[in-house]
Amino acid sequence: MDISWLSYFENPKPGISPAELDELEQRIGFAIPHSLRERYGTLGGGRFRFGLFIGDGEIYYDLHELVSAKSTAIDGKIIDMGVADEYAYIVKERGLVPDRLVPFAVESGGNFYCVDRGDESIWYADMELGNDRRLPPPRRIADSLVAFLEAGRLDEDD
Repeated sequence: MDISWLSYFENPKPGISPAELDELEQRIGFAIPHSLRERYGTLGGGRFRFGLFIGDGEIYYDLHELVSAKSTAIDGKIIDMGVADEYAYIVKERGLVPDRLVPFAVESGGNFYCVDRGDESIWYADMELGNDRRLPPPRRIADSLVAFLEAGRLDEDD
């Protein structure tokens, strides 16, 4: 199945330039995974135009929005956190996911999809505390971003 990344989005933000990608990597402190770098070169962020559901046994994940390549601020206040700020907040400041994982998308419930900096596998990070008042560990759900999207089912009724 051929994945047309842009066809999944409504009002997609334009991608960022190679120089902006380099700047993003300097800001985040490491080279972002190749698959994510490619996506941000063509698509800077946006909301999925359909519900995209990924099945994993009896659990289904819904994709809501791609984390923006760059943060958007109005009067010095960030109104849309970009991937560097999201990583700094979710991973470095709050410690909600291991630092090898880069949040790249969010579902409607506020849970994150992350790409592993090493092998580029896709992980689901549930932000709901369990009965023990701890977050469950992230769960590996695909070997790659392309495999993750190819496993999806577009639901145009959402």
